Amino acid sequence: MICAAFSFKIITGISVLLVMSIFFILIHDFLTQCDYFRIKNITVTGACRFQDEQVIKQAAIEKGTNILSINLPLMRKRLMANPSIAEAEIIRYLPDRIVIRIKEHIPLAVLDFGRRFIINKNGEIFKEMDNSNQQDLPLVTGLKISDINISGEHGSLYYDAVMDVLNLGQKRGSPVPLGAIEKIKVDKEMGLILYTAYCKTAGLHEIKLGYNDYPTKYKSLKKIYIYLKRTRGFLDFCSIDINNLNRIVLTPAGNKKEL
Repeated sequence: MICAAFSFKIITGISVLLVMSIFFILIHDFLTQCDYFRIKNITVTGACRFQDEQVIKQAAIEKGTNILSINLPLMRKRLMANPSIAEAEIIRYLPDRIVIRIKEHIPLAVLDFGRRFIINKNGEIFKEMDNSNQQDLPLVTGLKISDINISGEHGSLYYDAVMDVLNLGQKRGSPVPLGAIEKIKVDKEMGLILYTAYCKTAGLHEIKLGYNDYPTKYKSLKKIYIYLKRTRGFLDFCSIDINNLNRIVLTPAGNKKEL
């Protein structure tokens, strides 16, 4: 009798579990197929260089899909597969709205190691440059891969110098704005040499900065620009060596003698 009662309890328990499982499966199927939960609105925020449609396509989600059937972690993984996207978040709002929030890498410059890579405003490489993403960014030459910062660590003296100049170029009123820099050459003996758009830097196409104390050197550049504009005109000089603030050398255009 005891064995029969025990067996009855086991069978009853299993039966209840089966019924409950079937019940929950039916509820799941009902909810994931119910028209009430069809996605009607997809909102994208944070996109600057991407169109909203591109972000939605990257996530592989469509209107009309049941909002309860989508895999949010998978959608995020698809977005993060794009190297230009730094962060991604997908939020589900019942009954019919999806919000996609992304944060893009902001390109700052191109590093040339033989192959070219784009760095963001934190100085981190986030993608290799190819024909599909040509951008008007400063080109940095003369560095080695071992010079750059990895995993949040500081880079070498040379790389930190490059980042200092790039950051100064983003400040309002900079005498050498980021958009004017065509190339930064890293000479590990002499320092940084900037090659700029001629018309944006008082006619000076080459600016030899050396290393260290760039804020002070930029202040001096501003004063020199004002002086050139007032006394000699923008087109008289093509190069300036401001490595030593006590001995600033201007090279006139037309192979004339340095001053």
